[in-house]
Parts: sequence; C-alpha cells; structure tokens
Amino acid sequence: MKTLTVDVYEFDELSETAKEKARDWYRTSLAGDTFWSDCTIEEIEQQAALLGIEITNRWDGFGTRIYWSGFGSQGDGACFEGEWRARDVKAGEVADGWGDSPQTTEIRRIAKVFADVAAKYPFAYFRVDHAGHYYHEHGTEFTFDIVSDQDGDNQDAPEKEIDAVEATLKKATEDFARYIYKALELDYEYNNSDEAVDENIIANEYGFTKEGDRRTTL
Repeated sequence: MKTLTVDVYEFDELSETAKEKARDWYRTSLAGDTFWSDCTIEEIEQQAALLGIEITNRWDGFGTRIYWSGFGSQGDGACFEGEWRARDVKAGEVADGWGDSPQTTEIRRIAKVFADVAAKYPFAYFRVDHAGHYYHEHGTEFTFDIVSDQDGDNQDAPEKEIDAVEATLKKATEDFARYIYKALELDYEYNNSDEAVDENIIANEYGFTKEGDRRTTL
C-alpha cells in the first residue's frame, strides 16, 4: 500500500485556467437539479394570485402544477394548471416595488388585460389544464364561464363578444406562461454565471487540485 499526498487548494488560490475547470465541474455536478428555481416559482405563484390565477397544487403536496423544460431546445417552454376568477384580480399590486425591467413591464401589461376583462365581467371564470406532451404556452386547454352577474345572466352580451373575451383571456394566459419561462431562464442564466458559481463554490468550501480538479472539502 502506498500513501499519496495531494495538495488541495481553495478556489481563490487557483489560476484562471484552473478556476474555469472548477466552474465546469460545479455546473456539471448540478445538471438536472432545479433547486435554484424554487424562489422564482414561489414568486410566480404570488404574482399569479394577484392576476386572479390560483395555480393548482400537485396531488402529492410537493410544489405546484407549473410545468417547464429548458433551455435552448425546440419545444422548451412553460405552462401551468389552475383557475382564474375575475373577482380575485388585484392588478394594482402586481410587481409592487419592482424596479424597471422588461419583465416588470410585461407582467403589468398582462395584469391590465385581466383587470379590464374583470371590470366588465366581474364573475368571469376559466380553468386551464396541461394538454399534450410539451410544456409550453400552447400545450394547454381552457374551460370558460364568461358571465356578467352573480346569477350567471349574460343575455346582453353577443356571442361574438364572448368569443372575443375568451380569446383575450387565453392570449393573456399564454403570455403569462411565456413570462414564467423567461423568468426561469433569467434565473438559470444567473445561477450558472461565473459570479454565482464562484460564490457557491467558495461558500461550500470545495477543494481542488492545482489544475482545478475537484478533490475534497477543505
């Protein structure tokens, strides 16, 4: 039996070339792990509630029925299952306190669409379910109940108008699904950035050889 001695270095002690190898190891080790998305999903659920959407809980109690796949393959996207009620829309609270960004602008635009429908049809309702094999905004099916009063009376609204309202709600929901996918993609890109990877490697006190190969915890 032989005893081998290997020098183990902290991340900050590595050369730039070795650091890049260490980053590659970290990213590979987390491939397929979606823990990084938990906070984003939670925020999405909160914003969905302000849009009037209650995203359905999973039957096993772990997470909600937000489905997604990504990033960079054909068919990638996001969708969800849940119910929308006009009376639950709180558009004025959507993205409250957020800074200016394309994502902020987009979700507020979507909120206004839901709010405009809710103002005219305060008892409107729809359910959206996943359909098909892909997780994107078009992989869904809708059940609508567009009524203008609590008794379900909608005799004054022409059929074409109801069809237009349903189309508007469907598009807003698909836009929100695209918003979800973009939010997850941005989160994924940040968590795989050099800055975030370096921070996590250092926080976990991973050790490496001089060449950047993972060895042992310091």
